[in-house]
Amino acid sequence: MRQLKELLRSTMEKQFYELRKEERNRFFTPGFSVDHGRLNPDRNRYTNVLPWDKSRVRLQAPNDYINASWVHLMGKRYIASQAPLPSTMEHFWQMVLDNNVKVIVMLAQLDHTVDRYWPDSKHREEKFGDVTVRYTDDTASDEQAHYTVRKLTVDNKEQHRDVWHVHYTSWVDFGNPHADSSIKKLIDQVSRLNGQQQQQQQQQQQQQQEEESPLLVHCSAGIGRTGTFLALDSILSKPSSERPPISSDLVYQLVNKMREQRPGMVQRPEQYNYILQELKYNS
Repeated sequence: MRQLKELLRSTMEKQFYELRKEERNRFFTPGFSVDHGRLNPDRNRYTNVLPWDKSRVRLQAPNDYINASWVHLMGKRYIASQAPLPSTMEHFWQMVLDNNVKVIVMLAQLDHTVDRYWPDSKHREEKFGDVTVRYTDDTASDEQAHYTVRKLTVDNKEQHRDVWHVHYTSWVDFGNPHADSSIKKLIDQVSRLNGQQQQQQQQQQQQQQEEESPLLVHCSAGIGRTGTFLALDSILSKPSSERPPISSDLVYQLVNKMREQRPGMVQRPEQYNYILQELKYNS
């Protein structure tokens, strides 16, 4: 058994470093560039974490740059974003309105690398440029699963949106949660909220075939914890009968696909290994 575990660990490490090699090569491949990020240094939390130009989210503004990327994975649409800076909170909320985001998943604690971008207590509001954000309710929390759900309303002169803010608090930077049911509970809650908002909007607009809203996910840089969560959500949000076989090759394919759309997704070998552990635990 120990030899089998060591063999698997060795295989996973080799795969992770192969992914790094492939990513380095992309920077010299036509079609892969990060020029817009380099031209907007004041809008980036980290100078070495920039989105590919081809898959970056574009704001409806004269300067359309924000450090966020479209990620399509296992039939789902995501926006992977850095945590907004004080100077880019207006852009972050504009992105929410522009792209019909209904659920935000925050995978970081508030500290020197992550700023609060919503009102600090219920029934208060804050303005971010032309966007007003109101904190309307604490609708749910699960202490065992380590998350809190806040209900926010977001509007500007043209749009109004109810948005769920799901805040997972026990995932430290460069670390992993334990492989247990807490992440699965988080994923199930996020799926329920996104489906609930989708149904409400369809009823309001009397549209039966609206494209599913993208799930907006961020940590600090928007690549380590965010990439790990996207890989897990893309599989564990599906019914068991629709999931592909769980293996190290599946993890490799998921991470490689994400990195084609946002550089650096799943930063560390430990995060890469954790994806497989969590998928197996919940399979």
